[in-house]
Amino acid sequence: PLTHLALDDCGLGPQGAQALARFVAKDTRLLSLSLALNSLRDGGAAIIARALTTNDKLALTSLSLGTNYI
Repeated sequence: PLTHLALDDCGLGPQGAQALARFVAKDTRLLSLSLALNSLRDGGAAIIARALTTNDKLALTSLSLGTNYI
């Protein structure tokens, strides 16, 4: 199972955040998610945050959003 996902510096923006949010909202095994050095901006970060808060079985213990123009 996927437990660690690093998508640092890969050009992820708000549209990519939408796709990732669908995964995060349902996943129960992901422990760490790193999205540093992208262009999520406020909108993309909010999308990810909503997905994280809707998943009551979330196992995530580490989240990196540094350098995303938030």
